[in-house]
Amino acid sequence: MKKALCIILTALTILFCFSACTGEGYALAVGERKITAGVYAYYLSISESADEAIERCRELAAGEKLMSDESVSLSANYKRIVAEEVESRWSVFSAYYEDLGIKKQDVTEVITAEYNKKELLDYYYGENGKKPLSEKKLKKEFDNTYVGFKAIEASFIKVSDMGERVELADEEKNKLRKSFSSMAKKINSGVMTIDQANESYNEGIGLIVTQSLETALTKQGDVLYGDSFFSEVQSLAKGEAGGVESEGSIYLLQRKIITDDEDGYFLMYRSEILEKLKMSDIEKKLSEAGSEMQLKVNKSLCNDIEKLF
Repeated sequence: MKKALCIILTALTILFCFSACTGEGYALAVGERKITAGVYAYYLSISESADEAIERCRELAAGEKLMSDESVSLSANYKRIVAEEVESRWSVFSAYYEDLGIKKQDVTEVITAEYNKKELLDYYYGENGKKPLSEKKLKKEFDNTYVGFKAIEASFIKVSDMGERVELADEEKNKLRKSFSSMAKKINSGVMTIDQANESYNEGIGLIVTQSLETALTKQGDVLYGDSFFSEVQSLAKGEAGGVESEGSIYLLQRKIITDDEDGYFLMYRSEILEKLKMSDIEKKLSEAGSEMQLKVNKSLCNDIEKLF
């Protein structure tokens, strides 16, 4: 408690002295854009170094200038998202932020800068942008990034009468493997669908299934399924079924086509794919714009803020 109070008093003293001695309440300026101590402190909290924090400040100012130059405004939808994210972060981290002299308005400016980049991405490369990326290219990248599948899962772990988790014997595992392999062959030969296979499997273990399997998506780095699972699904041809073992379970999978417009998956992830392909171009534009803007750093105040970390 004493430490937190000391930090707060130090931060207040820094801000008071800076305002009293210089008459300017900002840590640095990029062009005409003055960056508050709170915004600089926020960027310091998520950066590896002071230089990186300053570059983030440059990007914030450059984003605002580019928006102004292009007469682009943040959309109502992005404004709503910004407001929601600010409230969410402030409700959780307000005490931490306040200890560092970060105000709610500072958080708003930082998050707005994040969505300014998205707005500029839409402006330049979105569907109605100046240089829109073709649907064909977006769908190709979506298909390379995500794979869709339906799956029947069976665990190699069972719960004993004593409530303990026990791994199945090799004989039981091999029985499951044989069953899933047989069903995969029937699906691939057109004898049954994966939904029919799911009904058959569940009936065999005493369950009644009334709903069809839903298509799931996974991508590289997915914490739920893992990279090896993604690779296994990706190795299947579209419509092909096969067995995959992962994380103590066996799956009977059928890879599904997910780029059809009526499925809605592509539309759901379109913005993410656009960011993956073109956000680096936006960041390059901001870097170039920022480098042309004069930078003034209040070294005394910035050094004092850096001591809080």
